[in-house]
Amino acid sequence: MKFDKRFFFDRKAVSDIVGKEAAKALGKAGAFVRRRARSSLRRRKKTSAAGTPPSVHSQDAVATLKNIQFQFSPQSMSVLVGPLKLNGTSGAAVPGIHEHGESATIFQYRFNEHWFRTSKYNWRSARSKKNPSNPWRTRSKESITRLRAGNANIETRQVVANYAQRPYMGPALTAELPKFPSLFGRSA
Repeated sequence: MKFDKRFFFDRKAVSDIVGKEAAKALGKAGAFVRRRARSSLRRRKKTSAAGTPPSVHSQDAVATLKNIQFQFSPQSMSVLVGPLKLNGTSGAAVPGIHEHGESATIFQYRFNEHWFRTSKYNWRSARSKKNPSNPWRTRSKESITRLRAGNANIETRQVVANYAQRPYMGPALTAELPKFPSLFGRSA
């Protein structure tokens, strides 16, 4: 999901459109849903069970499923809440894959009998701190192309991975819905 800072609830433009009290209520509703969704995500190494919120494996503050934002939507006159779009090794948006359960194509390459994940769109994602013998870990797309041209033992492949549904935004909204009428009592 892409967010436009012009429509964050601390901006004057939002309160001019819907009014100060309604903007405050919509902002609180978005914050409640975001907090519930974030708290449902657990940092762990293993994969979560299908039907439960996904596990968070990233230690990065930005590139993580926990990076959830909310903003005002002028088209629907409501609040949009959702995670930032993260492209995985398939090039597909990771949060959407988890929420709805989808199939994605994963790009891999093999060098000296070991398969490594890479991205169709970002060859630098082939870096691996765990395996320093990875020939592509610090190389640009151009040098990878040269490396592939000069090395017959590098293969690439595409693997289709099926992801089970692991919703966390929908259940967060459902759990927070009973609080919304009291938020809008003064602004209605």
